[in-house]
Amino acid sequence: MPCPFRQSIGSGIPLACLVAALCASPLCAQPRAVLADGSGPWSDAQWVFTTSQFTGLLKDAGYSVTIVSPVDLPAALDSPNILVAVPSLESLPFECFAAIVAHINAGGSLMASGGEPFRNPLYRTPDGRWLDSAAYLQAVGSPPPQGSFAPPWIPTISPSKEQFTTGSGLRVPVARNRGLFSSSFSSGRYRVIGDLLSPAATLYGNTTFSVSPTSPFATAHSFVVWLPWPQIPDPLRAQLIAALRAAPNRLYLNTAGADQIVWLPGEAITGQATILNAAGSPVQASLQWSISGPSGVTTQPAVTLNLTAGELRNVPLNIASLPNGDYTLNFRLMIENQEVDRVDSPVRVLNPTLSRQPDQKIRVVAGAFSSGGHHVFLRGVNYWPRFIAGIDPGTFNGQSWLEAGQYDPDLIEADLTEIAALHFNLINIQYSDFEGFWAQEGRALIDFLERCRNHGIWVQISLRTTSTNAAYAGQISPTLESYIQSAYLPGNDRVFAYDLLWEPMVGTHDKGGQGRIVNGAIVYDIGRMVLDPDWRAWVNDQYGSLAKAQQIWGFTAPLDGNGQLTNPLDDEMENDGPWRIMVAAYRRFLDDYLGRNLGVIARQLRRSDPDTLLAYRNWTTMTSTHNDNTGYDIGSGAAHLDFFSPERYSPVLLWPDDRAYGLVTAYSRYRSGGKPVVWAEFGADIGANGGNSASRAAQAAICDTMMRQMADDGSNGASVWWWPGGY
Repeated sequence: MPCPFRQSIGSGIPLACLVAALCASPLCAQPRAVLADGSGPWSDAQWVFTTSQFTGLLKDAGYSVTIVSPVDLPAALDSPNILVAVPSLESLPFECFAAIVAHINAGGSLMASGGEPFRNPLYRTPDGRWLDSAAYLQAVGSPPPQGSFAPPWIPTISPSKEQFTTGSGLRVPVARNRGLFSSSFSSGRYRVIGDLLSPAATLYGNTTFSVSPTSPFATAHSFVVWLPWPQIPDPLRAQLIAALRAAPNRLYLNTAGADQIVWLPGEAITGQATILNAAGSPVQASLQWSISGPSGVTTQPAVTLNLTAGELRNVPLNIASLPNGDYTLNFRLMIENQEVDRVDSPVRVLNPTLSRQPDQKIRVVAGAFSSGGHHVFLRGVNYWPRFIAGIDPGTFNGQSWLEAGQYDPDLIEADLTEIAALHFNLINIQYSDFEGFWAQEGRALIDFLERCRNHGIWVQISLRTTSTNAAYAGQISPTLESYIQSAYLPGNDRVFAYDLLWEPMVGTHDKGGQGRIVNGAIVYDIGRMVLDPDWRAWVNDQYGSLAKAQQIWGFTAPLDGNGQLTNPLDDEMENDGPWRIMVAAYRRFLDDYLGRNLGVIARQLRRSDPDTLLAYRNWTTMTSTHNDNTGYDIGSGAAHLDFFSPERYSPVLLWPDDRAYGLVTAYSRYRSGGKPVVWAEFGADIGANGGNSASRAAQAAICDTMMRQMADDGSNGASVWWWPGGY
């Protein structure tokens, strides 16, 4: 076709034709999408419907869409600049699965919907049929040559725990970090189109770390879109189209917000926005932001950004003190007039002492709990926010959901609303300084306790009171007072109690246990031997000498390699015999030693917070496992504590067969002189992916049994394990 314009430049090439050629180059290229579609066992009615919806979304977002059969997809994904759209990732050819994973790891983009991703890879038989692994083996007589397919790690997509099935049958990603504050511990950021709890679509900008011979620490930045249902109504559809249109820019807000959620009156507010240009070329952009609050919206000066290829830019934010109230920092990342990303970050300015209701503080009255002059039975749940269930344990271990990089007040508010609706009035949390962020965590805990007050919920807080979670001499945490004060905990009526230790145990004769600090270094995995010097000192103090002790015991005690007294052997702890008096003496030593050190911890806490109750969480209480590993007798430190917290998991017995375990409550009351008993944990695992009707019924029966037992044995409360679910 001849060019319709006559104007030309020096070589005689018409100008309009040159412009058309330039616009076909990467400088202003139309973004590319590959839509997987073609005949096969994957192409059912839902697949066909989703294909039509995806086609409309991508074309409306300005993409050039190429239809490629899943069989041919590996050859078509030749660039990370392609967005691959797959109507369902549940059951596709093995090679197709592998190609999609490689595409994501290289920084490519993905849009998907349907059932559980990567659940059922298919293999082609010599006669052309597509079968799963088991059917292939039966048909061919040997397993598929490709081997089994391991579900990849793609946040919001795979493995299966990255998603859950709603009551309506749709698969929705477990919420992840939304970058609401200045820091993040996530490799990417989660965005939602529509309702946070029931999204129409989710977006995740992910950073993948890889190792190669030429680049030992390279990164790729992929973009993942998940649609629980492919048909989206306006205005949500328009929002998704805008996000898809912006995606090829590869310009993201990793985080944007204040350094913490709560600020005290008069404090200057600090924070930052972190912007990533994941594109291979420089870009000119701007960060526009404003502050929304009780007095309206205040626009802040825009920040001009000239970002080089691959640059990660931190933009500091400094805000003069704000009046008391709730605020939102609204951030919009722009390229000219196009919004490419957004974050809305919460900020609260409050005095945490003004909302307190001292008469609502729980106290012990006549062996029971009372608040405001009324008897209280504690119906509790051990709590982590719902999004923790989808985080890899190795990634989360040692962190706290109270850190700004994890805390999400909207999801926590949704949790508390549902917890209150289920008539729980207590939740149990952990508050610690493992990473030294206690000041930041304390501000989040202020926010959390304010929300709990609004829902009529009390909170039992597990503190990191010692270095190794054991009541050994000289191990009290040096920062304990600091992180109690950072959350303004003393005097807070929502704080029911402090857990001083979490399931402590000494260990076997020479293995296990939580270790001990000796000369500034931790000594671990030597079990009861870590207390041998204290055991020898106690024997000399009580009996005068080992010889006199053995005369009274009527038994020759075991000695270590140096010929010194050591702790009872495992056989002696586990079985009756002529050593019983020695073992009883050792148990008394543990009560004296551990109880004395629990008293040291208790006295330090009571100096700053005399009104909050104290307990520690016992471990597999009064079971053979508890005895074999020298769990703390539930009466240890009874004089220093206000109530006692056994656990109950096994053996699994249903009511009324479980009634005998009311002995644990009776023994706890006996050892403590009638103090209250609150069961710290009970429950049952229903299995992966929400279990099944039988496993859920078994779980319900166990919970029913425990509540019947508590009504029977006179306990004062209980907390089931645990709120988000999972093993």
